[in-house]
Amino acid sequence: MQIPFLKKKNVILASLMVLLVVASYINYNAYSGDFTASSENDNPLNAKLVNSLTEDEIMSGDKAVSASFFIDYRIERDAKRSEDIQTLKSITASSSSTEENIAEANEVMIELVQLSQEELQLENMIVSKGYEDCVVFLHDDYVNVLIKGDTLTTQQAVQIQDIVAKQCKMPLSQIYIASTGVTQ
Repeated sequence: MQIPFLKKKNVILASLMVLLVVASYINYNAYSGDFTASSENDNPLNAKLVNSLTEDEIMSGDKAVSASFFIDYRIERDAKRSEDIQTLKSITASSSSTEENIAEANEVMIELVQLSQEELQLENMIVSKGYEDCVVFLHDDYVNVLIKGDTLTTQQAVQIQDIVAKQCKMPLSQIYIASTGVTQ
């Protein structure tokens, strides 16, 4: 007896999403030696970004970003996640992987896919409000948003916070917004 909602396409899609998350997680952890994040903020995305800048430096305005930062960052983020997916896929396909490792790899792939979708959706929603470009850095307990442009008015910052708060169900006090000072 087949359950109606478990049609072949849904099962395949779910399996692929799981593989994506697991591969990314395993690839990330291959560098840290275990299944726990080793960065200061326990987040693999809070590492060195484009041109050796860190997320904290960018958000604080301590370091200037180039006009091509947004494009470069997205390319770097997509490439890193593709590597992660390949690693997770190799773990799930390996005959030496335990069921526990496979399950964990699948879970990580799902989380990675959800993270990617949420970031993309937020970035598109913000840009659709008339901003030239933006990058969203999602974390477990806070969100950073970097807007391309000279400055932000209070009204613009509130508009962005509102979008992020509604989508992420994150309190306003945990949403941080910065502008690059770069236009074009």
